[in-house]
Amino acid sequence: MKIKKQAKNYLKGLSALLLCGAGVANAGTGFIILGDGGTGLQGQYLVSNAIEQVCTDQQACHFAVGLGDNIYEKGPNSSTDQQFQDKFEKPYQTLNFPFFMAMGNHDTTLLFAGDGGYNYRGNYEVAYTENSDKWNMPARYYGGETEDALFVVYDSNPMGAYLPESGYWAPRGQFVQEQKAWVQQTMDASDKTWKFAFAHHLYVSNGLSAYDIKPQGQGPNKEFIEEALCERADFVFNGHEHAQQIINPKTDDCGSKTSFVITGTGAKSNSTKRWFTWHSRQWESFGKLGFMHGYVDGANFTLTTYVVEEDGSFTQAFQKTYTK
Repeated sequence: MKIKKQAKNYLKGLSALLLCGAGVANAGTGFIILGDGGTGLQGQYLVSNAIEQVCTDQQACHFAVGLGDNIYEKGPNSSTDQQFQDKFEKPYQTLNFPFFMAMGNHDTTLLFAGDGGYNYRGNYEVAYTENSDKWNMPARYYGGETEDALFVVYDSNPMGAYLPESGYWAPRGQFVQEQKAWVQQTMDASDKTWKFAFAHHLYVSNGLSAYDIKPQGQGPNKEFIEEALCERADFVFNGHEHAQQIINPKTDDCGSKTSFVITGTGAKSNSTKRWFTWHSRQWESFGKLGFMHGYVDGANFTLTTYVVEEDGSFTQAFQKTYTK
């Protein structure tokens, strides 16, 4: 599979898809951001129902971005696995917009749930794109544009797996290097006002997930983000931590431009408290389900967070408009 070529080809195709429909570009672009959703259980349905209400009553929603762990607990066994129906199509059946999906460690399980050690398994999720009217993962990494923004989805699993592979999928191997070069080139070539990146594994967190013990350490994922995204992306959105956080730019390591957003509460909320205060934050929510909404209109980007309760009720917890 020529991933770089495929990703480049889809950059144009995805642009057309995102811009389809009357007036999307001129009226601004609204999108849902959620991660760690693919359980098929009550929590996922509660979040989906809340998204439906927000998108019907309050916000423009042209598409959603899924931040990985799309098929709990061990990923799909084929591109026609019934799990795609039970853990994606049915929970989101009332949401009438496309989802653009990133890869997570549970999507590529080898031995124990979420070990991330069988990257080939993720290709079933790429292939499922041909079987769905809603699910879009045209390649392991890909991008798209709207009038005002560039969207880049990348695959963090080889760098962040608990059972890292060797060879092509190694944490600093060929796939990672090719992907990094493509992300750098795509970011640098774009003249869009806003640049967003989406993946599963996080760069910083005040929860426990950023400090997981892994054989390769945190280095490969940290290096990828610092070399490919810092000072290029305005916002990097990640899941993995089952909490929500908006973290200010990490000036010492990443410069003053790039902010980090975590929203891994699309079905699970078992990251129940802040463990650290190392990272300056604008907002956070631990122990609750939830999702986020982004809206780009010219020089303005508005980020809104929602918290979903166990009874299905939800509240708008934070909103801020960033301006260039």
